[in-house]
Amino acid sequence: MLKSFLLCKRQFYYRYVAKLSSKLELEPPAATTTIGTHLHAVLAEAYKNKTAPVEALKKAALKALIERTRNDARLAFEASLWEAKWAGFWQSEADRLTLGWQPFALEETFSAPHEGILLQGRIDRADRLADRVMVLDYKSGKIPDLKAPEKTVDFQLYFYHRLLQAQGYDAIDAAYYELQTGKLHTLPDPEAYEAVFNAHLAAFKAPHHRFDRCESRAPCRTCDYALVCGRAL
Repeated sequence: MLKSFLLCKRQFYYRYVAKLSSKLELEPPAATTTIGTHLHAVLAEAYKNKTAPVEALKKAALKALIERTRNDARLAFEASLWEAKWAGFWQSEADRLTLGWQPFALEETFSAPHEGILLQGRIDRADRLADRVMVLDYKSGKIPDLKAPEKTVDFQLYFYHRLLQAQGYDAIDAAYYELQTGKLHTLPDPEAYEAVFNAHLAAFKAPHHRFDRCESRAPCRTCDYALVCGRAL
């Protein structure tokens, strides 16, 4: 909701105030987009077996991915590519398990009050090593820029960092986890994000009577409401 509010006030109005349905699709989404949902699901399922070696986890995840996508030729082809695509991810997983990191939360929803608003989010995964905790958000596509919180509309990692803090954990890192390379992109400065995040929340809580369209047309390319908003042409 917050990302939609920061990206385009008009989009936020259509989705969360007017509650216009966006379920009707003129054409099916690209397989490269849809596959991410399936990757998240099979990884969560595979890691329920917390004592299994990495190679067994990889085989279980790939088998489940092929099974989930076998009735859609586009998705089945995309799934077959991931046997090679995520080699870097599984090598990273082997290294993390060797260091002692262990998943303890998978596809779990957390909530906590913050600045007069109830924050709620569903995390992909959280790992523990001694007294350290790392929240991981899987990414099969583009990684958001983490260097300039004042310019971003995506506070997902800070959001998760704050939610785990509220559960009583102290030493918390949050990172985007590239499913192709296994590279971690860690939230660099939670304090800097907190200041900007709180400022946005203050604006979010204020009464709004205008829901203007965003100045840039870039978000309109993937917006469900571009037609009704007059930005489809």
